[in-house]
Amino acid sequence: MPAPAAPAAGRHLVVGAGAVGQVYALALSRAGARVGLLARPRQVEALRAGVELRRAGQRRVDRLVPDAVLSDPAELRPGEWDTVWLCVSSPALRQGDWLGRLAQALGPGPAWVMLQPGMHDRALLLEHVPEDRLLTGLIAFSSWEGPLPGEAGPPGLRWWLPPGGACSLAGPGAPDLARLLDRGRLRARAMSAAAVAQQTALGSAALGALVLAMEAGGWTFSGLRDRAALAASAAREGLAVGAAVLGGPPPPGLPAIGPWAVKFFTYLTTVFVPFPFEAFLALHFTKVGDQTREGLANLIREGQARRMPTGALEALGAAVDAARAGPRPGP
Repeated sequence: MPAPAAPAAGRHLVVGAGAVGQVYALALSRAGARVGLLARPRQVEALRAGVELRRAGQRRVDRLVPDAVLSDPAELRPGEWDTVWLCVSSPALRQGDWLGRLAQALGPGPAWVMLQPGMHDRALLLEHVPEDRLLTGLIAFSSWEGPLPGEAGPPGLRWWLPPGGACSLAGPGAPDLARLLDRGRLRARAMSAAAVAQQTALGSAALGALVLAMEAGGWTFSGLRDRAALAASAAREGLAVGAAVLGGPPPPGLPAIGPWAVKFFTYLTTVFVPFPFEAFLALHFTKVGDQTREGLANLIREGQARRMPTGALEALGAAVDAARAGPRPGP
């Protein structure tokens, strides 16, 4: 069966109308596409009225007015949408039967873009979506409901794509969809499936270790620096396990990742990120804490199955459990 060609603009259903989904929807809308949002019932009224998005460091305000806002897969019809963008967390994919109902309502026609980082998420999607209709994406931007503590400006959604950064897409029709996002002023690039899988798995392992150590330290960079040795050890173990799951060798330079790298990360982001990054990490990863914890559990399970070291990952999990059981300070 030939791979489906992505439409030049087309009709795109964004599933999940949070900070990530709204940024993708805005880019697709600016590119001239017809955009629908599948959102929670409590979001429908506000989304139909339109929402404003601001790019960090710029005065420009963009307004997103979706062509359709829905709250139930039963409202969808086969042939109605060309592409489905899954902008929800990994654990959300497994909550209830909505994913199966969504696939059944849409039929076999649309291409699906999965943006989840979980190592078992693709296998789950393949239970509902044909392989020649499934793309994999990697989110390269940060997005949040502002203002953050220490951030000026009116309330509303903000987003930031680092200089030189680009959202990645792999799979059937990926080059056309990447060009569509580019046209909507969200930098994107098509890559091989192996490259996106590697970036997702290894990036999640490294960032997950830093974020969980930061949570154990009360959601502060100073708390993360106090746990720099544990974070570095967990990152090394996680990267090794992630590479093994992908069937490749450990990343080069893995033994060199030490506490200095963790501390350098905190100082570098403070200098170069144009918004309160410490507050953003606390806000975002508290909201998707189940996803980060699920990623850690998967690394431990996969590492143990391969008889690989997981002691630091387990110690990090215990530290986070202790932090979640007690008072949770934060910015």
